[in-house]
Amino acid sequence: MHKIHRRQFLGAAAGAVSSGRLVLGQTPAQSPSLHGLPTIPYGAVYFRKSNPPKEDWERDYAQAARDGMNCFRHWFLWSAIEVVPGKYDWDDYDRQLDLAAKYGIKTIAADILCTAPQWAFTEYPHAWVENSDGTRKAPHYTIACAVGGWPGLCLDNEEVREHAERFLRALVERYSDHPALGGYDVMNELNHNGDAGACWCDGSAVKFREWLKKKYGDLRTLGEPLRFRELLATQGPGEVISLRRRSRERPRGMAGVRQEMG
Repeated sequence: MHKIHRRQFLGAAAGAVSSGRLVLGQTPAQSPSLHGLPTIPYGAVYFRKSNPPKEDWERDYAQAARDGMNCFRHWFLWSAIEVVPGKYDWDDYDRQLDLAAKYGIKTIAADILCTAPQWAFTEYPHAWVENSDGTRKAPHYTIACAVGGWPGLCLDNEEVREHAERFLRALVERYSDHPALGGYDVMNELNHNGDAGACWCDGSAVKFREWLKKKYGDLRTLGEPLRFRELLATQGPGEVISLRRRSRERPRGMAGVRQEMG
């Protein structure tokens, strides 16, 4: 019986095409392309600024190519790139894509908006992620990478959202035609850094009320399925029903709802 080495087997699987044919010995890096990515992407998360160090990059790309890898995913961190408003430092990322092109490896660009630049924290203090008790999340580092600006700013605030959109547009315009670009990771892990899985800032409260009004129409309709007697009994425009205390006792409660819904 002819023996197939494990690497040959993996290469054959990666070489599968839509017709179902397998070509023994074909590595993942040689597999046919599908919408910019190989049919079977095989690689790793690589660059989370500022690791790995620059002196290791080319060695790592060369080794990855020898191992049959065909894609790398990098964190394109907003706080590390837009160093001042409207000015972007792409140097490290340019190098990543150029190395990828050299070694036949596709790039997945993961845009990380949950690291906001320091200038944005200074300019938009009202957009800091807020907990239900009113405390706010100051910019900080995490164990994920050596870049500050976590947990970012709340995108329910239009000014911040506009800055974030400009950053994303700049990213796409710079790399959309690069031969190493394989695609985008538009949202990694749908997590949120506020308590109870939500931000409690005024911008989020406005968006939440708009959503409630669209979904339920008025307070009485809202109160029935949620069994909130306060909502059913509310009368008079402009009255505020604060449920912050209740939300701390029951984490999935609401921040507050205004009578203006009705």
